[in-house]
Amino acid sequence: MPECTANGIRLHYEEQGNGPPLLLIMGFGAPAAFWSQEFIDRLARSFRVFAPDNRGTGASEKRDGPVEIATMADDAAALLELAGVRRAHVFGASMGGMIAQELALRHPERVDRLILGCTHPGGTLAVPATPEVVALLMPPRGTTPHDAIAGMWAAMTTEETRHQRKDFLEKMTDRLLARPTPVITLRQQMEAIARFDVAERLGQIAAPTLVLTGDRDILVLPENSRRIAARIPGARLVTIPGTAHNFMWEAQERTAQTIERFLLQDQW
Repeated sequence: MPECTANGIRLHYEEQGNGPPLLLIMGFGAPAAFWSQEFIDRLARSFRVFAPDNRGTGASEKRDGPVEIATMADDAAALLELAGVRRAHVFGASMGGMIAQELALRHPERVDRLILGCTHPGGTLAVPATPEVVALLMPPRGTTPHDAIAGMWAAMTTEETRHQRKDFLEKMTDRLLARPTPVITLRQQMEAIARFDVAERLGQIAAPTLVLTGDRDILVLPENSRRIAARIPGARLVTIPGTAHNFMWEAQERTAQTIERFLLQDQW
């Protein structure tokens, strides 16, 4: 896995494939491994995929002190600069979608086409999940790392996935346990999410934008995607039926095909 010092912090990232550059930005508490290797492999058939570990996760540098969503957007812009990529397509999921919104606003010259998955705009425009669902992401003290990760699946996947794809979820749990995210990073990111608010700036996003959501997402409710799409000029909303927050796992091929059509076709 390559690494670079971007925006003053050491970042690790995966790079795979050929074609137009596509930056994947993962969400809360998760490294690039959370995309699943199968999903990255699928996208790498059409794109040169960059998948960084956000600061504080995976093999990237961990620091004390507060962090902002905007800071992580600056990290992403600096990584592209150091990789020699002038402009890239950007797909951000969940908190990664918040980072992607800030990236498109702060560094519009870096963003070609923008995909916002299972995310929200913050502020009063955001529709929150129930406290019970949010609590699944922050397990009580004494919970083993394995059980803490396994417990998150209830917030991120459908009941069908949890019953029918146990081997896959166990494999993803093992991947996350290989480099567990420190509690301090989880707190930093949760606080950054709470402060995030681009609701009044969405109309300034100039990149052609696709908004994706699963119709059974209980963590970031689909209404958030509808509100984002309504406020970004020309944005298109696609709802992937039968999927929850991690729709890219539950409908991998449909998600990849939708991304390819949006990013590779002049008329979509």
